[in-house]
This record gives sequence, C-alpha cells and structure tokens, in this order.
Amino acid sequence: MYVVILILHILVAIVMSFGRFSQDNEILALKTCGFSFLSVMKTPFVIVSLFMLFLIFFNNSVVPEANHRA
Repeated sequence: MYVVILILHILVAIVMSFGRFSQDNEILALKTCGFSFLSVMKTPFVIVSLFMLFLIFFNNSVVPEANHRA
C-alpha cells in the first residue's frame, strides 16, 4: 500500500514541478536556449508511463485479491 502512495506522490510532484516551470517561464527559457518541448518532456513522460503501467497492474490484480482475502 505504501508503494502506491509513494508513486502517487511522485506523479503529483511531477505535475506540480511542470506547473511551476510554466509559472516561472522556465519552459520558455528552455525553448529560447534551443531545447524543444518534447525533449524536455521525454524523461518525465517515460517515468509517468512506467508508473501508470505499474498502477494499472496493481489496481487490477493486487487490490482485488487483497480485498477478497480480507
């Protein structure tokens, strides 16, 4: 259960950090330096995708079994 909470905290932190980047115009500064938006978003997208796949597995397999045993 603590793993799911940790993953959800990481997902919220990623969303909050990119919101802060947008608020402080840091994304605009990265674009001005020549970085494309896709290159900036590539690593967080991969991390979020892996967490998403893990949570889909966890919610479809582990949680129902734990509820059934309880």
